[in-house]
Amino acid sequence: MEAFKHECEDSQHNKCALRRKEVRLMEEQIRIKRRISGHPAELGITKMLRAICPDIFETESGDFVIIGRDVTSNIEKELPRDAVVSKGERAVLIPRELFLSAVDNIIKGKK
Repeated sequence: MEAFKHECEDSQHNKCALRRKEVRLMEEQIRIKRRISGHPAELGITKMLRAICPDIFETESGDFVIIGRDVTSNIEKELPRDAVVSKGERAVLIPRELFLSAVDNIIKGKK
């Protein structure tokens, strides 16, 4: 936590506020409120990907949990300079159909 405090003192206010939220999220228990995407089987994704079940959930805090294929090592060199996968984070890949299903459900207020 001391390293976090020092990092915050040296950075811009917005970055600092985001870091505080990240630390708070790591410390709290995450509770799933609802699935916001269509079920992977209903979207035909589980058949297509052979038992891989990507999914998107909304938490009680309003944040999102995404289950996907870890592509961190494959994508790090492709990311823009200002995008970083930090310690404790993973870049995940999800099928387009799953993401669009979640967006549609959010816009329409479904689920």
